[in-house]
Amino acid sequence: MPLERGEVQSYNIDRMVVEFTLLNQGKVILCAISTAAMDDLEGRRDVKPDERVGQFMRLRDVIEERASRKFFEEQAQADRPVVLRSNHYVISAPLSEEPDMDYCNWGKVLHDLARRTGVRRTFADSFEKFRTAADYNPDNYSVFLSWGHALSDAARLFGSDVLFQEAFRKYRRATEIVPDDTAALHSWASELSALADREKGVKKKRLSIQAASIRRRLDVVRKRADKVGK
Repeated sequence: MPLERGEVQSYNIDRMVVEFTLLNQGKVILCAISTAAMDDLEGRRDVKPDERVGQFMRLRDVIEERASRKFFEEQAQADRPVVLRSNHYVISAPLSEEPDMDYCNWGKVLHDLARRTGVRRTFADSFEKFRTAADYNPDNYSVFLSWGHALSDAARLFGSDVLFQEAFRKYRRATEIVPDDTAALHSWASELSALADREKGVKKKRLSIQAASIRRRLDVVRKRADKVGK
């Protein structure tokens, strides 16, 4: 069970950390995160000292999740403060038995952060992690599905046809890996429709036809699953 949210205390300019607390069954756990770690997460280097607490609040969910994991990973040091530094957001994938999933999960964290902050560079960083995951395992369905989700969110936010097309390619690859899974088909059809809504004329019609075609495939998969379930 993860640690519960505590309080944000202050920015300690001497230590260059933001101090906060988490709760473990009512016990207060002192925590801190360095400014370098927050800057790496947000992809910024221009945050002023009086803006550090505000930066922490933007990143709070991600920071607290990582602090909670670090606390339980180092239970032997449970009475010491949990301090997050920049290196705590670096994954040593070559040491893992599943580096594709290490990088995929890293990409998901960055994608979630990018959705909440709207920082283009953070989206780009998430794409890079998914690309590395795919290099390790080009047949990992979860990698391509998650990559497609990140690209779709960025495409909507920045109004980019190029990113939409990239998302479609990732969803297509996911359906090639697992043809009978509905998640990629549903997302693919939804994003085609979203792009069609932004277009006019022939292009709008072409995208709408593509979306309808994917939805028909989705219906076939769902009906097949219903028969198996019966």
